[in-house]
Amino acid sequence: QVRATHTHYCCGETSKLQNPSRKQSVSRSLKHLFNSSNKFVKTLKRGIYLAAVFYHRDSLLVTAEDQIPIVEVDDSYSSSLMQDFLWFTKLSCMWEDVRWLRQSMSVSMSSSSTLQARHKMLTAAGQLQNLLGTHNLGRVHYEPIKDRHGNVLLVTIRDIESQHSLFSGKWMQVTKLQSQRKSLSTPEEPYALDILIITMQDILAYQRRSTHRLAPGLYLGYLKLSSSVDQIKVLVSQRTPNMLCHTRIRDNANVSREEWDWIQTLAAAGEKERSDG
Repeated sequence: QVRATHTHYCCGETSKLQNPSRKQSVSRSLKHLFNSSNKFVKTLKRGIYLAAVFYHRDSLLVTAEDQIPIVEVDDSYSSSLMQDFLWFTKLSCMWEDVRWLRQSMSVSMSSSSTLQARHKMLTAAGQLQNLLGTHNLGRVHYEPIKDRHGNVLLVTIRDIESQHSLFSGKWMQVTKLQSQRKSLSTPEEPYALDILIITMQDILAYQRRSTHRLAPGLYLGYLKLSSSVDQIKVLVSQRTPNMLCHTRIRDNANVSREEWDWIQTLAAAGEKERSDG
């Protein structure tokens, strides 16, 4: 029943978005939003924020005031921030369901802090979707950007095929945005937004590398984990951060029975050496 309701909602939303009058209304509202001064956050105060980095080649989408689109999530955060962030990263696989998830999540003052925090993340994502006129906010950057002033910036990144393919935002070269940015912080203790802008080339380069796909063939992968109190990290290559460390063996991806038995023998021998040592 929940699945049927979900499907009905998604179909209903799709039909609405395809309505010509609806598109015209969205277009008019977008022009108003980008000309309005009170829709996006200009400066960060203590709290959690959500930023959308939409890029095309070396240009970024900014507001009429030359700001990266940012909305506030909450004015505080708890010790479970990393768990909430990891949960939030999963939304990048289902941005179109943000509204349905938020409506399905019953939250009250007596709800757990985790439930309230995640509901606020959904609300912020929905707000950003409405402001930008698109469901697809891109991929969530692999780690939140923190500063010493109590700010946390969650960043979504999306590669836009054409500067004219979406809304009537304003496109600006990354270098120009960096050069004209008037920082309110010091180099020793920069704000999270300054960190984002300063490291923008590195973030975009990471995004491009993480979309790399391996050519068909047989590979040997290496899994190495590092665990802490609130997360588990995995070792990856800087050139291909979206996959495990690996080396290519050959073009033919098939593994024969004899080859697999030989690999199992090597593994057993390694276990025996460690136990004897």
